[in-house]
Amino acid sequence: MTITEYKSRYLFAFFGALFIVVTGAAVYTENYFGVLVPFAALLFYAGWQRRNSLFFLLLASLPFSFEYNFSSGLGTDIPDELLMLLVSVLFFAYFLYAPKALSKEVKRHPLLFLLILLSGWMGVTVIFSTHQLISAKYFLAKGWYIGAFVLAPLIVLKSKNLLRLLLSYLPDPCYWQR
Repeated sequence: MTITEYKSRYLFAFFGALFIVVTGAAVYTENYFGVLVPFAALLFYAGWQRRNSLFFLLLASLPFSFEYNFSSGLGTDIPDELLMLLVSVLFFAYFLYAPKALSKEVKRHPLLFLLILLSGWMGVTVIFSTHQLISAKYFLAKGWYIGAFVLAPLIVLKSKNLLRLLLSYLPDPCYWQR
């Protein structure tokens, strides 16, 4: 048995066991949303293996997104906000796993420094806010925008060829002036 086959069997057994345990716990507690945990773990693993593809999927989904309201006070854009959240979590985790994914020049750039400073200040204002839950939701929403549209491109678009490929799919700016 090769290492790849062994790894495949191990992962299949892990995700199968996770599904069985979480499904049993969901049935026992009658909290059926818990069944989504194994699928989220599987999606995270697939995204970890194909980070660049997931980022490009996010960019491709942006023009096709639509707003969906779960209730009068809760709405989201489908599918792009879910993909933004996944891309942000994946790329924050990847940055923690491999900090050298960002070059020293990028880490020392003044705009990135100001963005980190702004995010830190937003975190401080959440602590002292009179409506902490609303402020925390706002902070998290801005965090996944930063992760998806600042951190992910800095990690994915390292070569000029990838950037050219991305830009080649954009419409000609003169097209919109006609």
